[in-house]
Amino acid sequence: MENPYKNNNGKKLLLADKVLIGSCYDSIKNNYKDSEIRTWLTGEFHNTAFILSEQEKIISTVVDNSARSTNSDKNATERNGGKNKYACENTNDKIFLLSVQEVTSGYHFEKYNTNDVSNAKIKNATDFAKASGVSIPAIDKCGNAWWLRSPSSYNENEAHYVHYYCITHPNGVDELLFDIATKSVKSNIGGIAPALWVTN
Repeated sequence: MENPYKNNNGKKLLLADKVLIGSCYDSIKNNYKDSEIRTWLTGEFHNTAFILSEQEKIISTVVDNSARSTNSDKNATERNGGKNKYACENTNDKIFLLSVQEVTSGYHFEKYNTNDVSNAKIKNATDFAKASGVSIPAIDKCGNAWWLRSPSSYNENEAHYVHYYCITHPNGVDELLFDIATKSVKSNIGGIAPALWVTN
């Protein structure tokens, strides 16, 4: 897990630095509160990925699932004028997925030259994730796609995910671009990269 930043109360927000497992978002629709992906994160994953002493350090937090959270941090009305009828009520979770707003604010995901990837925030899939069916990119250095919790603003059967694509310039230098798109919740294109708050 990587530590994007530390807040003023001494808590640390951790985010998986790899795609841990391949998974669909849900078998029916994009309601995060009732989704299969959230059920797995807050149940089986929480109970099996961490020993008891680690579980005790994980802080339960209010997870913002508002329409605002489904738009980029710099543009509250980027999608559908800022309205999202598929946004659900907030949840109180120890383990969660990032939202569109979060992933475009404090995490510094941005395009970069793939000849210098020391500060890149791409996420590659673990062997377990690959074995569990996560979508594998055509170009290895482009990283793997991973789900966000934010539902599409236009379709109840789609949710947002992070993906990367490469552009090769005439000089032979590759540029990797970070992007957010939507996909069917039933798709296995995205993997899971959990986030959580912990005490020091």
